Amino acid sequence: MSDIGVEENWQNSNYNDKDWDRVYLDKSWSQHYQNPGSVWLRKQINIPTHLIGKNALLNLGTMIDADETFVNGQKVGGIDYQYPPRIYEIETLSEVLTIAIRLKIYQLLGGITQTKEHIISTEGEIINLDDSEGWRIKRASYFPERKAQYFPQYEPTGLFNGMIYPLSKLKISGIFWYQGESDSHEYNSYGMKFSKLIQEWREIFNNQKIPFIFVQLPNCSEKFGGKHWAELREEQAKSLNLNYTGMVVSIGDGESDDLHPTNKKVISEKIYQCYKQINNGHIWGYCSGPRATKVNQVGNNLFVSFQTYGKKLKLRNHVFLEVFRNGRIEKLSNVELIGNQIKIILPAGLELIGSDITYNWSNNPQVLITDDIDHAAAPFKLKIS
Repeated sequence: MSDIGVEENWQNSNYNDKDWDRVYLDKSWSQHYQNPGSVWLRKQINIPTHLIGKNALLNLGTMIDADETFVNGQKVGGIDYQYPPRIYEIETLSEVLTIAIRLKIYQLLGGITQTKEHIISTEGEIINLDDSEGWRIKRASYFPERKAQYFPQYEPTGLFNGMIYPLSKLKISGIFWYQGESDSHEYNSYGMKFSKLIQEWREIFNNQKIPFIFVQLPNCSEKFGGKHWAELREEQAKSLNLNYTGMVVSIGDGESDDLHPTNKKVISEKIYQCYKQINNGHIWGYCSGPRATKVNQVGNNLFVSFQTYGKKLKLRNHVFLEVFRNGRIEKLSNVELIGNQIKIILPAGLELIGSDITYNWSNNPQVLITDDIDHAAAPFKLKIS
């Protein structure tokens, strides 16, 4: 499919875009510019005198689907799929910069993620690209409807035969697992399948004590794919019933507008801490933050008990839990901390035994309960006894 923008060099600084429409990267666009095909965006920026000649980073967030990005006619980067952040180096800031983006939308509705930062940064200074001037935009082509793709890795043996079994003769000291979002549509059976996978891999590698560390799903709003993530997190946590397993709680470490959080360093540090704990003799399931174990009602109080792995429990402001009762969700916010328990004070005569109580039961929860090194507690759903 030809692209008139490529043919006419729309990336060049001297190209006249005055008759193009105007859009803003931090606001929604008309569907005309979101349909499959290629659209071009252009913006001209005057650089402050004291920054001219400096190098800089151009941060455009994430896009659906692919991009080629140019500065003053020269390509500075491009990524062929939607998840990685677009962070490109500008070697030298000139007096006037012309940024041009060729955005390729493969299927469904595309665009640039509104909630991400769109900036140029250099030497501690930031130039905001979401100013009142906006960007110029023009469609360059339409793509025909894309045929359904076939992914062999989604077949039952697709990844296993190609990537796992060939390693079976190697000595493996640990397994780190970061996956789950693609299974949230059928979360009910995930816990059973995941536990079975861990057990079978240990058999394949002939070692029942291989540490298996997994990352629980991070924050993600439903708009960006986070549907049923609360249920999937609970299914993941069931694998802690197996010995030599560790779970990293990633609530608060990601961004609600991204399936793949960019803050990988803190995740990797938590993975390593779990691995160390298991190697140092913590045989039963280990969690990077506090994990609720049971909830009891005594009179007009609920007591939520936590395993804190040698640390102290902490509460942040506005802590609340929720209970499903009489066909609706009720918020319980009259709480206090007693050691490594949370006491919830109930209205007189309220009987909740047999009901489910939940904490952080949403796709994009807040961090309300932590330990004394500020590691987030795992979300949970427990039956009140």
